[in-house]
This record gives sequence, structure tokens and C-alpha cells, in this order.
Amino acid sequence: MRHRWAPAREWGLLAALTVGVLIGAGLWFAGRRGAADGIWAAATVAALAPAAWSTLRQVWRRQFGWTSSLCWRWWARSSSASTWRAR
Repeated sequence: MRHRWAPAREWGLLAALTVGVLIGAGLWFAGRRGAADGIWAAATVAALAPAAWSTLRQVWRRQFGWTSSLCWRWWARSSSASTWRAR
């Protein structure tokens, strides 16, 4: 079950990653390529950590594949799902 404050945390992470990428770009254009690489590496790790944690949780719970993904839930609510069921 997702907490009611989870979307705010996700938007906060997205904002922090965006700021990190922009700071990295500024450092790169300023000629500080090593620092830019470090910032970009940290942003990449921060972006991949939640995805890796979610994947590990699903594997631990034995919830594999399409049926456990958010894409399935989105598709089930979309208009294409009702068109598909009508066939």
C-alpha cells in the first residue's frame, strides 16, 4: 500500500535529480568536467536506487511480469482496455 505522501516524495526526488543534472551541465560548461561527472554519477545512482528497490521487492514477493507493473494498472483504466474487452 502506498502512503498518501509518496507522490510528494517522488516529485521531490525528481526535482532534486533535475537540479543535479543542471548543476552538472553548468559545471561541464564551466570546464570542470570531473566534478560534472561526479554529480551526474550521483544523480544516476539516486535515480536507479528506487527502481532497483521496487524490482527487488517484487521479486521477493514473487510478483513477476506485466500483471504486477504500473503499466498494467494504467492500461486497465484506459480507453484502449475497454475497446479490447469489447472484442
